[in-house]
Amino acid sequence: MIRSRRRGWGWRCRGQYANLRAEIWWEVARGLSGRRGWDLASMANADTTVAQLLEPRWDADPQGRIRVEKKEEIIKRLGRSPDNADALLLAFYAGARPRIRVM
Repeated sequence: MIRSRRRGWGWRCRGQYANLRAEIWWEVARGLSGRRGWDLASMANADTTVAQLLEPRWDADPQGRIRVEKKEEIIKRLGRSPDNADALLLAFYAGARPRIRVM
């Protein structure tokens, strides 16, 4: 039997980001875009995913940390959820490394 456990879901840069969502959106999206680290052209729904990646607004919280718009606020503002973008960013997030154990 193989069991997978996720480790490392806490955010690493607490002083820079308001929460884990902000870290994932900022680090992954900005990092991969800056390095041209992804090509979504072969995806069946690439246009939708790219649009969703561009939707969240961001600002700084009172402590000066980066804060990304909450998913609920995006849904309220646009009438749709950025689920494809969330899934893509989680897939690339380095802090979410699965630990596999063979039993």
